[in-house]
Amino acid sequence: HADFDTVHSIPIALLKPGKTVAVPESPLTIRTVSYYPNAQIGRAQEGAAPVESPANQGVAVKMNVVVTPTAVTYAENQINTATAYVEVLGPEGSLGIWLVSNVIDDRFPPQMVTLGEQSWEIALRLKRHYYPFEVELVDFSHEKYPGTEIPFNYSSEVMVRHSDTTKNQKALIYMNHPLRYEGLTFYQASFANDDRTSIFQVVRNPGWVLPYVSVLLMGVGMLVQFGMHFFKFLNKRSH
Repeated sequence: HADFDTVHSIPIALLKPGKTVAVPESPLTIRTVSYYPNAQIGRAQEGAAPVESPANQGVAVKMNVVVTPTAVTYAENQINTATAYVEVLGPEGSLGIWLVSNVIDDRFPPQMVTLGEQSWEIALRLKRHYYPFEVELVDFSHEKYPGTEIPFNYSSEVMVRHSDTTKNQKALIYMNHPLRYEGLTFYQASFANDDRTSIFQVVRNPGWVLPYVSVLLMGVGMLVQFGMHFFKFLNKRSH
């Protein structure tokens, strides 16, 4: 929570095997055991050899998660799953080794490091971009096919609160009906935590203004064309 939590961010460029990074304003140090720019997280893939897990804490142990390194992808519709095994060190030595990855998100239980009376959540997350507005989930609806657990439709009622209150907006986001706001498009992607968390895919479209410019240009062109014919008509009548 922003009122009482402090976030310490370590750039991914520093996650080099054997390298240690001190966590500011804490007694903790992070040591990278291994790092993979892209990997499959889950059960072992057929024909691929998973990495032997050095983890002794967190989801890797509780959920028997396996890491299979894969080649880095440059496809536009795919993302690389950055993954690492990191050891957390306290003043008196190792507190354990955790598996972290940018796909281990809110759908998984938080990975906590505890030292004395303090606790820290450890995670490897995608780069965050901060904007002058926040999106509040007002209500979430999850409909299923009768007699099954297969989602039929899920939707999120949200309230967008902007630093400029005149731009506040309420919206309903559901499948194939995204929210477009200040050059960003919010798609309903998934959900978690027993329907208490809604997950959106956010896409920036640099050309979002082009359709409006096109319509404006067409309107101006039609006015010019109409004006030219109108003045010709007036000239003919005057003669």
